[in-house]
Amino acid sequence: MSKRRLLAMAMTAVMAFTSMPVNVFADELLLTEDISEEISLEEPLQEEVPEETAAENSADEVVGDTDEVVLSEDESVFEDQLSEEATEKDEDADVFVDGLLVIEEDEDDEAGEPAEANPVDLLSDEASFEEDASVDSEEEDAQAEELLIEYQEENRQAAEELQNLQEDGVDDPDEGEPETVTITVHANGGSLFVWGWNSETSEQFEEDIEDRQLTFEKGSFIPGWQLPEHRDINGKQFKGWNTDPDATEGLQEEYDEESGISYIVIADENKDLYAIWEDTATITWDANGGYFWSPDNFVYEETLVEGYPVSAIEGPSTDEEKVFVGWSDTEDGTTPVSFGYYDDEGEYIYTYHAAGEMHFYAIWADAVTITVHATEGSYYDAEWDPELGEDVQIPVSERQVKIEEGGIIYDWQLSEPETPEGKRFKGWNTDENATEGLP
Repeated sequence: MSKRRLLAMAMTAVMAFTSMPVNVFADELLLTEDISEEISLEEPLQEEVPEETAAENSADEVVGDTDEVVLSEDESVFEDQLSEEATEKDEDADVFVDGLLVIEEDEDDEAGEPAEANPVDLLSDEASFEEDASVDSEEEDAQAEELLIEYQEENRQAAEELQNLQEDGVDDPDEGEPETVTITVHANGGSLFVWGWNSETSEQFEEDIEDRQLTFEKGSFIPGWQLPEHRDINGKQFKGWNTDPDATEGLQEEYDEESGISYIVIADENKDLYAIWEDTATITWDANGGYFWSPDNFVYEETLVEGYPVSAIEGPSTDEEKVFVGWSDTEDGTTPVSFGYYDDEGEYIYTYHAAGEMHFYAIWADAVTITVHATEGSYYDAEWDPELGEDVQIPVSERQVKIEEGGIIYDWQLSEPETPEGKRFKGWNTDENATEGLP
């Protein structure tokens, strides 16, 4: 209910007040007096009343003294208590507004009845109402200004977005989502897989698939990494994707200079892509009494595409007085093989090409131990530090190298030490006091 309506109701109540008894509570006694005095309102509450209304009101007035009604101290205290109790009333009961008892209008009664109010409490300055109304007006103006600024910003963003769409060739921003196409990938006799994250178990999972439909925006470039991954199984190795299931090669990757994207296919229409596979060969390298990288690794297997050239891998190690000198294609390790050579034009020619299953065996020869001394320099050996959780470099003054007995020692077979500050490495000599290296 607005404050101005309260004020009007209060004035009506005051006009009728002179003919009503007033109940005054003082010192817990209920005193009822007939008030014959005329209640004089303060200036701010006076309003001009139409002549007809004034005539009706004058008939009900009781002429008396013009003294103003003044509450005693005890009556004022009681009025404060009454106001405090009023604020604790249930919402369905009488409503107290600023200490005034107001009877709520029935929502079903359009006309409503005038609210009864204590006229004494209405003797406040109307300026307070005007001040509150002014504050409310300022707050409303501020809120309206904020809404206007927000509306202008939304319009600016919408206009900018529309301009961007028009620059991209989209005349109608309400055309909906971009048009898409479906790319269907087929395992084509091999094995594909996708991976994801299981939120319930907090674990990564992989799923083997044979076919999968993928959706892309029409006209977009599709790089190979956006397609499912592959597994090399059943002697097959993945070669790429092709729109032809019988192709022997995958589509070649292309590059779009404008977008800077490398791709294998454009999503211009619904398409089927087939995984292309090729046969593989297994190359088995046998340490033949030695080991690879650790004493329990005696065999190393390598998978190559059939027809791919075979290159020798690094030789194994041994703790015996033996030295690795090459590979053989026979189990007894007596027939060394060469994996390639340079022809007269300087082109390297491979001797072996992967096919089916191939085996190579390490060849060992008796060895002599050559000890090389760093003299004033240093060598460094890696040693595991459990406290740091990593390898640390430990300086050493010498190193031992195994050389085939009766063989030739080459510089590359000896490790050059780290040169001390202010020195330059000049070579090797069997005399520790020599000033020059062996020729």
